[in-house]
Amino acid sequence: MLFRFFKLFIFILVLNIILHSNKNNNNIINIFEKIKNNKKFHIRINKYLAEYIKNENTNYESTEFNLLYEEMVKQKLNNYKRLIDLSKKEKNYKKKKLRDKKWQDKVVRNKIRAYYVLIGDYNKYYEMRGSFNFIETKNKMKNKLYEIIFKGTRFWKRLGFFLEFLGICAVNSMIFVIHGFLASLLLYIVGVKYFGTIYTVFPNTLIIFSEYFIVFYGIYGVCILLIIITVVVVILFLVWLWPKDDENNINKILYAK
Repeated sequence: MLFRFFKLFIFILVLNIILHSNKNNNNIINIFEKIKNNKKFHIRINKYLAEYIKNENTNYESTEFNLLYEEMVKQKLNNYKRLIDLSKKEKNYKKKKLRDKKWQDKVVRNKIRAYYVLIGDYNKYYEMRGSFNFIETKNKMKNKLYEIIFKGTRFWKRLGFFLEFLGICAVNSMIFVIHGFLASLLLYIVGVKYFGTIYTVFPNTLIIFSEYFIVFYGIYGVCILLIIITVVVVILFLVWLWPKDDENNINKILYAK
């Protein structure tokens, strides 16, 4: 420890001797004075420090933003996985419920058939067998239509395209009918004004325009009729296929309100 202080004392002493002995050669002092008086040097240092601090802040903010974004992505993925799991559980529950219902119906049918066979009423047995087959076929068809209408999107897309096509055909037919009516009206005015009557001058033209009216007006009527029939049939299917559980839930909600 004493040796270190001694070395420091010797260094300071030698430095003072050098500075006092070199009064005419003030290179070291001039260097410090130049650095002190050089404003450009100070401006450059301050600018560099400001840019360095700015870059550090930017890097820190970008790092924080990236971490926050990664956390949000992970949270969204977890929520999406939970929703998928819940939807799978719900589908499995519905499938299990449907299988249980089919099994219960099958047990009931077998018991009824066994009862009629036991009492010897074979006519009732065959009648019941036919009615059960009809009910089973109807249920299969109903389940298939339910999946197509309520669980799929192709049905509604195709229905929309079909109704759009019919609407375009109806509008175009009506436009043609209006144009034909205006043309025939103009022809009638010209014939009456210059020739007194139109039947003697343009008989073939009247026949062509009458056929023109009948064809396009018929197309318009058919398109409108098909649109009405399609909408009515779809509404009837929706009423027939609407699940009873959903109706009960809706009624509960309405009564609760």
